Amino acid sequence: MSSTVPRGIALLLCCLAGGSTLLLALPASPLSITGDEAEPPQLSVSSFERVETGCADDVATYASSSHGNGSYTRVSFIETGTETADLSARTERTSPPGADLHTFRVSIDSTGRPRQNDSCAMGVQYRLELTHERGSSEGLLSGDDGIRVLWLENGEYSGCSATTSGSLDAECHRFTKDAQSNRTWANTTATG
Repeated sequence: MSSTVPRGIALLLCCLAGGSTLLLALPASPLSITGDEAEPPQLSVSSFERVETGCADDVATYASSSHGNGSYTRVSFIETGTETADLSARTERTSPPGADLHTFRVSIDSTGRPRQNDSCAMGVQYRLELTHERGSSEGLLSGDDGIRVLWLENGEYSGCSATTSGSLDAECHRFTKDAQSNRTWANTTATG
């Protein structure tokens, strides 16, 4: 009598051994297969410049925004109250890592001592370019993906830009002045 293992059992043992090796090669979390543990995308200021300073009627003659090739560009006017106001721009990620919709808040703020000017709305026409860096890995499985940029000027809503794929909705309409019930944040105090 031969002590050989029947072919069916040998094939089954090979499949089990191969499957075990494959399972050991996969990450511990099943979410990481979809890229949820990848480095989250970032949005950073790549250039920020004053285009012109003066009364809104004179210098705010155009506004524009565009996106493509990993960048967002915006030209807009911000009321500052003075021609000498300093401007700053910063980005903040507002979505958690692993979210399908990567959301950011971009704040453009002016500082300085505004002087009373009843004859015009004094301010600065600016140009801001942002770079969107995708993250370290987009994962193995594809699905809905997108980015939404909420623009704030001196703390007030001034626009929303978005790019999405699939059936994902960026919901920019939630941030218009008519939709104030859907805030991005709120402060509150509870007393007991």
